[in-house]
Amino acid sequence: MKKVKKIGVLSLGKFQAILGALVGLLLGIIYIIFFFLLSSGVSTALDSSSSTMNIAGLLNFGKGLAILFGLIILPLIFAGINFVNGIISALVYNLIARLVGGIEMDLEDVINPPFIPGQQFGPPPAPLIPIQQQPQPLIPRFSQPQQQIPQMQQNPQAQPQQQMFQTQQQQPQQTSQMQQQRSSWQR
Repeated sequence: MKKVKKIGVLSLGKFQAILGALVGLLLGIIYIIFFFLLSSGVSTALDSSSSTMNIAGLLNFGKGLAILFGLIILPLIFAGINFVNGIISALVYNLIARLVGGIEMDLEDVINPPFIPGQQFGPPPAPLIPIQQQPQPLIPRFSQPQQQIPQMQQNPQAQPQQQMFQTQQQQPQQTSQMQQQRSSWQR
């Protein structure tokens, strides 16, 4: 168990201020939308009545003020109030934590290995076909014992593959003969 004995006063104040500014901006956008909807209804009502005052000009000025208030002033007000709230909350918590001992928390240390491109962490994935049910290859691999070759000779479909395997075995012999000929020419 670990205890939170002290909270940084300015760090909590700054965090609360940024959070308050974002909330204020969201509420300011909602305020602007409602103001424009309501002002359009008022302007249509005033157009239908016979008024000598120029209220449409006042409404356009009000729309500009609504945008200014919703996008700048309201987020600043929320940020200031939440900054002060964060400072007061941190001071009150620090005072109470001295008396009581703080909030107990159960924390776990998690160590993440560094990311290395191309490296796989953990066990390899399981094969799609279980190992007992995987079909045996028709062409034997060089790492497999030579005992499987007679079994392939009994299979009539494996004749072309067997010939291919024999040519692969003959290739190293041919290359060694070619190397001997080259060395004799160079002398």
